[in-house]
Amino acid sequence: MIILERVTHITKPPEEPLYSPHGYVIAEDGTTYSLLYPWWHGAVLALLYPDHAREAGYKMPNEVDELNVYEFQRFELDNHNLFPVVRICSSRILSPCTLDRGGKPVTEAQTEAVRLVFKALGMGARDPVTTDHKDMRVSDVWAFLRDDTDVYGLGKREVRQTSLVCKDDIDKDLDLE
Repeated sequence: MIILERVTHITKPPEEPLYSPHGYVIAEDGTTYSLLYPWWHGAVLALLYPDHAREAGYKMPNEVDELNVYEFQRFELDNHNLFPVVRICSSRILSPCTLDRGGKPVTEAQTEAVRLVFKALGMGARDPVTTDHKDMRVSDVWAFLRDDTDVYGLGKREVRQTSLVCKDDIDKDLDLE
């Protein structure tokens, strides 16, 4: 069975997280999950919220090498704004670090954990950060994290699996009929 301790390095606040070239998931209490494998944000969300993953039709395999990361990325993309977690992708080879603040207001513990992650990544105030809202510098991230507006403009939404949505549903949702 796959467990968090097998696929992440878990750091409780106020400790500094380990460097991860793959990324981080930060819980409400500031606990930082440093990914040990690339593209595992979705799988970590499924491990943190197993009931929701099960209800959405995702089944965690028994072994790490059996996990389809792309399938769990779909879980992440479909549901990321439902969870009170901050996700950071730290692969900075081809692009800046990316940050997603999730669907709930960011806590002070999470803000401090983000600061410690940026420190672990060797980032400074002028380094770029990409979010799904806008691009910014690290120095601007703190105001972005404190801003509790709904950056997605979705409010409360119904959870649906994207793979099951047909064109008619999309047209209806967008009032294109």
